[in-house]
Amino acid sequence: MQVKLESELGRIPILDVAPVVGCGRWPAKAVVGETVEVSATVFREGHEMLGAAVVLRT
Repeated sequence: MQVKLESELGRIPILDVAPVVGCGRWPAKAVVGETVEVSATVFREGHEMLGAAVVLRT
């Protein structure tokens, strides 16, 4: 995964997204019925609670 400069991260950085194929050059794929664990590190400054959702595209 490429490391971005601090100025490129934005207000809510999303890092270490997995699964990754070819350093993010291609989308990860699965077959119908296959279980795939998806993970990422999502954070922001402050003390507010933060949530994130995964959007799957076909």
